[in-house]
Amino acid sequence: MMRRLARILFIVPMLPAAAGAADLSLSLMSDAMYDSNVFRRESNIDDDVLFRLRPGIELHEDRGQDVNYSLGYELPVQFAVDNSNQLNDIDQVANGDIRYHVNDRFDLFASDNFRYLRSTVQLADLDPDSAAAGQGIPILSTERDRVTLNAARLGGSYRFAPRLSGNLIAQHQYFNTTLENRQENWSTLGSADLQYTLNSRHIVGAGVRYIHAKFEPAETLAGSTSDTYNLFASWRYQVTETTAFSASAGPSYIETESNPQTGFTVSAVPTLAGSANTYAYALGSCPTVGAFFYIPSGGCGTLLQLTPAEVATIGGLPPTTVVNLNPASDRNSDLTVFAEVALSQRWTPNLASAVRYERSQGNASGLGGTVTRDAVSFATTWDFAERWQLALRGDWTHRKSVADVAQVFSLAQPYAVGTGTAAAFSGQAITLTQPNARIETDRWGVAGRVTHRLWRNTSVFAEVAYNEQDSKKSTLGGFSDFEDFMATLAIRHVFEPIKVW
Repeated sequence: MMRRLARILFIVPMLPAAAGAADLSLSLMSDAMYDSNVFRRESNIDDDVLFRLRPGIELHEDRGQDVNYSLGYELPVQFAVDNSNQLNDIDQVANGDIRYHVNDRFDLFASDNFRYLRSTVQLADLDPDSAAAGQGIPILSTERDRVTLNAARLGGSYRFAPRLSGNLIAQHQYFNTTLENRQENWSTLGSADLQYTLNSRHIVGAGVRYIHAKFEPAETLAGSTSDTYNLFASWRYQVTETTAFSASAGPSYIETESNPQTGFTVSAVPTLAGSANTYAYALGSCPTVGAFFYIPSGGCGTLLQLTPAEVATIGGLPPTTVVNLNPASDRNSDLTVFAEVALSQRWTPNLASAVRYERSQGNASGLGGTVTRDAVSFATTWDFAERWQLALRGDWTHRKSVADVAQVFSLAQPYAVGTGTAAAFSGQAITLTQPNARIETDRWGVAGRVTHRLWRNTSVFAEVAYNEQDSKKSTLGGFSDFEDFMATLAIRHVFEPIKVW
């Protein structure tokens, strides 16, 4: 459903524009990758070699001062050498954008980006101009699991006077994964700003921003919402013809509220079938909170084999309704600062660099509610010879929960199975907010790429990347910490455009 909705969101606004001359472009990319830690784990590390085909199609039309639009779709197909059952898959990537130049003062624009991925590692954008503009910060999923992402944007800009302009923007983002310990979440953003050109070198501005985020319950994580109110001032300074500096900063007030689930129905005794046998989880292998055992959605560690009679007995037990003993909401607030600072430098016509810092709100990939995110990125590109380019990039990101995350634990009780004691649901759950129930995670990454343009429409590149995630001891992100090295060799060809109409 989300896939269909995402496509409608960006395809429908484009249809009225499809009345002029348009080009259809086909592309094909093929790559081989060595990944030293394909499942992004801290222990039990498994490496693999992956092969991918990435066919793509794009319909685009440029009408200059009228309507410009593009629609793109890619179908990445991935094959793994050693972990084919878990990693072989077909992904989907779709993009759409349109800009309508109403008149000399008024412009409208819209875009949608849709990703349906088996956590395909996205290559870092190593372009320094993109880094300076706040784009291209690489996303490296901590698990290779099915992820759905969609980001829609709608806005307009208006020039009130030759030196004064304004922007009004609305955005919506959606994230979901099949991992039980990640929260499905949505966020809606609205912003308005004014910019005034003082002279050829200085542009100043100010604006307001509002963000509403909602997180669904997941495993032990309670659902939550957050509301963020942000005021900011901005300044762009063209220091020289080759040096540009921009900054935006202002106070942000964040309110969060946990919404623990009040009750849910589960089987009386969680079981697992394997081959011809059925097993129940041993009570002693379940984790504890305080003096109580609890049953996570993924089950406990040790299994007890059941006899056919025991299977029949457990199968005849009615489902248990687990009632939360303390489902009260918990409200928190925080006053912080959001900021964006970027510095770009073009050293020569063939060599450019950019560094950027951003402090913003994030969703931590559904790991535990709203977080503040500090990110620093550096990128440089060098066209060191005809048809050759070297690109380097480094990133550091720190994520920290705005508040401790409320957790709901389904308490366990003993159930006799043969000579052992199985874990049965007691029918009770409790909500706890513990000091370590938060995210405090650092991630580092470096990447380098050498690209050679074989022919006008064909390029080959080799890329190496290293990424590491480290969380503060006992915090929520600890289970997803990892170190990873990747090496990629790829070739991409773009066919000659086809005139459609």
